[in-house]
Amino acid sequence: MCLGDRSSSQGATRHDTTTDKKGVSCHLGNDWSGNAERDVASSVFREQRGSGAEGRQGQARGGYLGGYALAASGAASLVFHDDALRLGKTYCYCPHVVRTTDGYRMYFIGQTRTGESWTIKDLMGFVIGTATSKDGLNWEAHPHPVLTHDQVPWGAFGLQTPHVLWDEDEQLFKLWFAGYTEWIYRKGVGALEYTARLGYATSADGIRWDVYPEPIFESARRPCVHKEERGTYRMWMNARPSRKDHWSSLYQNVYEFRSADGIQWKRSDKPVLRASTQHRKGCIYPFVCREQGRYFLWYCAYPKREIGGFQIYLAESEDGTNWLNHDSQSAFPTSNDRTRFDSIYVSTPCMLVEPNRYLLYYSAVSWTHREKGSYYQHIGVAVCPRGSA
Repeated sequence: MCLGDRSSSQGATRHDTTTDKKGVSCHLGNDWSGNAERDVASSVFREQRGSGAEGRQGQARGGYLGGYALAASGAASLVFHDDALRLGKTYCYCPHVVRTTDGYRMYFIGQTRTGESWTIKDLMGFVIGTATSKDGLNWEAHPHPVLTHDQVPWGAFGLQTPHVLWDEDEQLFKLWFAGYTEWIYRKGVGALEYTARLGYATSADGIRWDVYPEPIFESARRPCVHKEERGTYRMWMNARPSRKDHWSSLYQNVYEFRSADGIQWKRSDKPVLRASTQHRKGCIYPFVCREQGRYFLWYCAYPKREIGGFQIYLAESEDGTNWLNHDSQSAFPTSNDRTRFDSIYVSTPCMLVEPNRYLLYYSAVSWTHREKGSYYQHIGVAVCPRGSA
């Protein structure tokens, strides 16, 4: 079974405290109809304080991803010690995971809001943190940020959406990230203007980073970079069509970019994926993976119905430029269970393809935290066996 197999799919085994129930087979046609059970795995992060039962128990639920059933795992909140990341209250999301010689390394965004007004001072709290794992499921967080706004020489006052690539040829970690450079916000109204630019940095150890002295693209949200076989680079990223377009157009358009060095980029003339009429809004946080010569692009949007919250959708392509958008059915829905950590939002997908499994890392928002006025405070993982159906 693989990402591109759209003929049949075997659901994974579900495990919980009361059942040991086999998943059901489903046959997925062009309408992606069907049903599947999901598996339960361990939490993404070990809690470092408190007992926090929320999210400990995983939940099986439907979702259709390229013709295979995805196994969802439960995850606890990411909870740091008081002095971790030099932050108090943590806002964490946007995981990006890379394989290393001794396991896995995750990069993510953490933040402490200093107020309720989303001032520039608040945005300065957005930093990039990291964590390591031996198995991709159980994680230990590094005690401090690995990149903050004051390490960026071109004036970014808050960091967002990291993407890290381990370059085997150069023996370097390479980081692309978005950095706020303009922000006008009015309480009760929201953002009036917002600009984030693309930054770049390199590191020999994944902890200490040398940041390129200038932004490398004028508009950026969630870069996803591949190094091609011939040594060139390819990227998919949200960007504003032009400076004249409203800032929210950043969240509606995914462009393709190409580069000879990962620094100087040429953008496609038109978006390769746009917000769908099947959704209320959104075509954001693209993540592209490749398998058996096909490309799969995960992104986030709001379904037309109010019920369901922010969800993950899937598009597929033969060439990475022309995309078939499976926008009528979310690939990975919210749990819609108010007791779970991922009850209202699932977002910022990161897919890792391994010889025997798929790992989908994602950010999540619970009803509990949303009602308290906070947002992303959870990172989850979903696991699916990989092999022949």
